[in-house]
Amino acid sequence: MVVLLSNSDDASIDYVISWLKFFNHEYLRINADEIVDNKVYISITEKKIIYKNINICIDDINAIWFRKFGFINKTNYYKLAKQTLGVDELQHIVLEFRSILLAFISAFKKKKWLTPPEHTNLNKLDMLFLAKECGLDIPESYIVSNKKQLLSLQNKFKKIYISKSVYEPHFIHVSNGVFSMFTKEIVDMDKIPEAFFPSLIQEKILKKYELRIFYIDGEFFTMAIFSQGNKKTELDFRNYDLTNLNRQIPYNLPCAIKEKLKTMLSKIGLNCCSIDIIKSSTDEKYYFLEINPTGQFGMISIPCNYELFKKIAITLIEMDKK
Repeated sequence: MVVLLSNSDDASIDYVISWLKFFNHEYLRINADEIVDNKVYISITEKKIIYKNINICIDDINAIWFRKFGFINKTNYYKLAKQTLGVDELQHIVLEFRSILLAFISAFKKKKWLTPPEHTNLNKLDMLFLAKECGLDIPESYIVSNKKQLLSLQNKFKKIYISKSVYEPHFIHVSNGVFSMFTKEIVDMDKIPEAFFPSLIQEKILKKYELRIFYIDGEFFTMAIFSQGNKKTELDFRNYDLTNLNRQIPYNLPCAIKEKLKTMLSKIGLNCCSIDIIKSSTDEKYYFLEINPTGQFGMISIPCNYELFKKIAITLIEMDKK
């Protein structure tokens, strides 16, 4: 049996399940946000799980796919708890929830994993260091905490710099909408305070195009995005222009880049992930940006006709049979 650890709003996994059904292969999807809102039972002594009234013997499971397994804030229980509990009590519930999720992961510790969970908590700065160590080019990168340091960089190197989050971009919810975090060019120094929270500053790479790469079990599936010609998407493809969509095509990643990425992923311990790279228009180099262990792949599969949903299903079936 294949187990898929995810969340109820992860639509990509639905397409993979469709292929598992097509191949008539037994599977179980466990959504983290439904663990709290539905009856769940884990027996450590009997090596048994009951989820949504389905009784599963852990010994019958061989392959696990770790997707986006978490997010207690999406549960009905948490939404109700916010109305009656204080900050400390809510924080305790969050920690209890994480421990319960870890119990699921521990139950499957000796199984075969697609995206091992112990290697998913990546630090963007660590990855830049490791990429450089593996021979990949990276943008000049700095952690800066005051205006004087920023001005010193600009005066010394005469380059344009951008600012981006060190951690994953956060969505800020307010009463009348949602604010998203995007990569921004530093253009108006007068508006920057003398001191600010330590921030990731990088050299702006003038891009020929950007590459979104999905890696699974030794294979790379790459899509080139021609986002540089649109002012809205020039710095950050995620700042979508729905009225003028970027051109997206399949791309053959050079063998030398593939080998360096394989070395890097081997050091991390990942067999499935998404990777972001920029091809420079000035020096024609490939600049590594970041890795997302549970990143999107549908946005690569559909435009490029890669059939990644089918590929993932076949990979899980093969892992389950070994």
